[in-house]
Amino acid sequence: FFVTNTTNMAVSDVDEADVRQRIEELVRCSDDKAADLTRDIEASLSRLKSDINRLQAKTTSHLGDDSILLDKRSELRRLQDGLQQARLHRAHQKQRESFAQDKAALFGGSSDGVRKRRNVKGAASDATERLRATRKLMQSSLEQSAAGIEELASSSKVLQATSEEFAAMGAHVSTGRGMLTEMQKKERVDRMVIWGGFAVFCLTVLWVVYIRTIGRFF
Repeated sequence: FFVTNTTNMAVSDVDEADVRQRIEELVRCSDDKAADLTRDIEASLSRLKSDINRLQAKTTSHLGDDSILLDKRSELRRLQDGLQQARLHRAHQKQRESFAQDKAALFGGSSDGVRKRRNVKGAASDATERLRATRKLMQSSLEQSAAGIEELASSSKVLQATSEEFAAMGAHVSTGRGMLTEMQKKERVDRMVIWGGFAVFCLTVLWVVYIRTIGRFF
């Protein structure tokens, strides 16, 4: 049995360090630039997911390298976690800035501050909504992490099943090799028996010929 290893398959040029640098920049950049950075990061993650799907197909058909698949899955999980943390950080930062503005408006003495003091209830309601949005974002991040853990567990089961199949194939190969060796030994013994019998037959014929021809004169 032979298994072909094709680890040098075509994959995209997703650089984890480059994506992580863009995620760090997402925390510090403005809102306008954040939208473009988010789209670029999500596009890179999408290409990485496509790579994982192709590697999964190769691994299922016993043509891929399991270690590469695990590395790609770990890389995707790290980048997804980093993106979620960057989003949470931006949400918290906006929340702090909004609270600071509301506080300045509440305790300020300008006409704008007086007007905002009259709308304290509306500002508190907006802050509550932002807190709810942040909570939903954190819940979504936890759900994605749980899904990633389940996916890694499923991949581990697939790799274990593949290892068991390879072990069974090795046992079959060993059994076949032993049977072939035994058949070769039996073939040598049978050949020796056949040639030995032929030699005895030839000697018997020669002996009979000798007795009937030359042996009668002695």
